[in-house]
Amino acid sequence: MLPELIHHSEKLYYFFEIASERSLQATGRKLGISAPSLSHSIKILEVAVGAPLFYRKKSGVTLTEAGEKLLIFCRKYFREMEEVQRLLTQPNQRLKTKIRVGTFQTIALYFWPLLIEKLKQDSSISLSIMTNRSRAILECLMKREIDIALTVEAIRHEKLLKHELYKDEYAFYCSAKWKQPKMEKSELLNHAILYIPDAIDETGKSLRQYLQSWDLVFRDEFELDSLEVIGEFVKKEYGIGILPTKVASSHGSALKQLKIEGMSEAKFGTHRFFLSYRDDLEIPQKLMKTFLDAARKAVIQLNSGS
Repeated sequence: MLPELIHHSEKLYYFFEIASERSLQATGRKLGISAPSLSHSIKILEVAVGAPLFYRKKSGVTLTEAGEKLLIFCRKYFREMEEVQRLLTQPNQRLKTKIRVGTFQTIALYFWPLLIEKLKQDSSISLSIMTNRSRAILECLMKREIDIALTVEAIRHEKLLKHELYKDEYAFYCSAKWKQPKMEKSELLNHAILYIPDAIDETGKSLRQYLQSWDLVFRDEFELDSLEVIGEFVKKEYGIGILPTKVASSHGSALKQLKIEGMSEAKFGTHRFFLSYRDDLEIPQKLMKTFLDAARKAVIQLNSGS
């Protein structure tokens, strides 16, 4: 006997979009359907399921426990539909499992090419990538908008599985054109600092907090969101940059580490690079192991500098 849900496939799509937008009004505008019509469709779907799917509030909607379970099903269902459509339109192509990866821009630039190289032998995997700040990527992971996150640090969550891939440290860098490798604290007033203020280390301490704890004062403060921009600005002598050592080394001899007098440690802010995914990930375990092994091999190559 066929399940009742089979008669409501269109309503499943409405449910999926509402769960993503967290708003009937926003979903209605996106789909060109009135909010009352969407609400009516969801009520019919709730009767078919036998449980409420959303908590309705003035600020929008949130998923009930039943809604969370149905959303997991919908993500898997629509993904498989996508693969079937690809098979039908491209019959000579092997069926692949699409893995959606989210990562920080810097990791994408320096790590992603190595990962692709390690994974290209496995024709059963198809990849998609999105880049954003690590915090935003982890939020997408918890919302199941991506499957795997490659981020600096990770959040604590009972449903999150984390694998530490490597560690790095921050340091001050200046253009190689600068003649002095050391600088007094008082001299910093003549220069700008270029950094990502809310970048954190493994203890949760931010770069802004480090500067405040050392009483370092600069002429200007450039609060950026890209390590690549920081590196390029430092090379052009716009100021002093705070960069992870691996990022700085990618610029070769164009950058050099700057020693600030009075500071006991030249490097600081140990931070970790994690591969994270939810414990209810729908990707077969064998493919997940393949991806993780490829990531670890890519780290070895990254650390060797080859």
